[in-house]
Amino acid sequence: MHKALSLITITPMSGKVLVTDLDGTLFFPKSHVRMIPKSNVEFLKKWVHDGNRIVLNSSRGEYFAKKIFKKFGIPFDFIGCDGCYVRCDDKVIKESTFEPEPFKKLLTTLKRDFNPSVFIGSSKDRPILQAKAYNTFFGTVFYGIYMATQLVYREPCIRSDTFFYNEIEKGNMCKMMVCVGLSRKRQRLAYHLTQVLGKQYPEFQFFWLNQFIEITPKGCDKATGLAFYLDYLGIPKENVMVIGDSGNDIPMFDAFYEQSYCMAHSPKEVKVHAKNVISRVSDLKELLYPSADSEHPQKKGKKKR
Repeated sequence: MHKALSLITITPMSGKVLVTDLDGTLFFPKSHVRMIPKSNVEFLKKWVHDGNRIVLNSSRGEYFAKKIFKKFGIPFDFIGCDGCYVRCDDKVIKESTFEPEPFKKLLTTLKRDFNPSVFIGSSKDRPILQAKAYNTFFGTVFYGIYMATQLVYREPCIRSDTFFYNEIEKGNMCKMMVCVGLSRKRQRLAYHLTQVLGKQYPEFQFFWLNQFIEITPKGCDKATGLAFYLDYLGIPKENVMVIGDSGNDIPMFDAFYEQSYCMAHSPKEVKVHAKNVISRVSDLKELLYPSADSEHPQKKGKKKR
């Protein structure tokens, strides 16, 4: 059961931490030019101005974190690749990658049993694509059109099988996305496989992202990355608010349930793990900075399902 966002008086305090996912959360609704909606940017600037911290907790890598800072100049810390990489006050405090041999065995099994068309590996800096579906004329055209339409959300991707496997051998790979398929049937299959693979391969962690399965080393998820960050700074758990929208945000919702916020457009399988539901990140401005003429909470709050 989720509690709707309600207007309650909370005075922001120095040392509070707002932790937000990017795609589907801070970037929602998408603007292929602005990147982050204006209302979200204004809220974040006020939050930082009042002496609080922002942490971007994403499956994306360091390249995109630098891109966001360059565009907006808002100070933030960064947890990337689902907790594999943590940067605090411009200092890298954690990096985790796959052990080459166990990971190669997992890839062999996935290819043999499920025949996925796309593998997208990630180092802390950028994704590396290994995709038989794109090694065709039509695949190349599709990939080119997709990348062109991403505009400000575009992230450089290396398309090279050789580079892909070299990064695995060197122990530089920290996250993998496996595309099970594009249909709704394949989306349901991806959800099922995430549960099955998690039991079969306890040395890895598996997350469901629609038609994708996301894989990280054991002990690397958004919750453990955030816990490491908070312990490093000595910030108590009760000073933290977390916001997300997808399967890889579930560990974060479970670990920080009391101040967890899930996006309204999220799948029901994700929403059930969060205590509150909001439509946009900027909705939190009402909660944290209620205006003098705001309606009474019991009249203003609305149940979100």
